[in-house]
Amino acid sequence: EADPVNALALVALATANAHMRNDAAALELLRRAVETNELDLSDLDSDPAFQFLWGDREFEAITRP
Repeated sequence: EADPVNALALVALATANAHMRNDAAALELLRRAVETNELDLSDLDSDPAFQFLWGDREFEAITRP
């Protein structure tokens, strides 16, 4: 289980899940990272690892506050 307050670890795990095209896990981990209020995730909307999520409304809500 990921540390619920380590935003960098959560984003790293989300990226690993994105590489495996596990959208549900990637989005859940990104939501948890956002909840820490430690990182700006807006650059993920141009990260090729997350390209398969670029049109997803939940992903857009996470990356475009």
